[in-house]
Amino acid sequence: MIKNKRGDMTITILVIGVFAVCGLAMLTFFVSDFKLTNSFVSIGIMEQMNGAVDEFKFYVNSGLDKAKVESFFDLKTDNGIKYLYFEKKQGGFFNPDSDDILFSVEYPIG
Repeated sequence: MIKNKRGDMTITILVIGVFAVCGLAMLTFFVSDFKLTNSFVSIGIMEQMNGAVDEFKFYVNSGLDKAKVESFFDLKTDNGIKYLYFEKKQGGFFNPDSDDILFSVEYPIG
């Protein structure tokens, strides 16, 4: 039934090569997507901080007691100064248990 064994071997090697190239391309896209996702972390944290600062200032300017407004937020205290603090820790697919901080921002509110 099989008359051309050399042609079958060539096609088999070609198919294996195509699968290898496609697999390598998919792996490359996956790794680059992971690195790109972590490179824009600071933008999201800064937007979150700006929103929290605006919300804090709105409540204070609307006449609420500052101590009551401070109870709404998770504030950090350092040397008697209170801070709004946000951070993003490294995690994800490659290193889910890591406690390394990728980006952090603090805003003193006095």
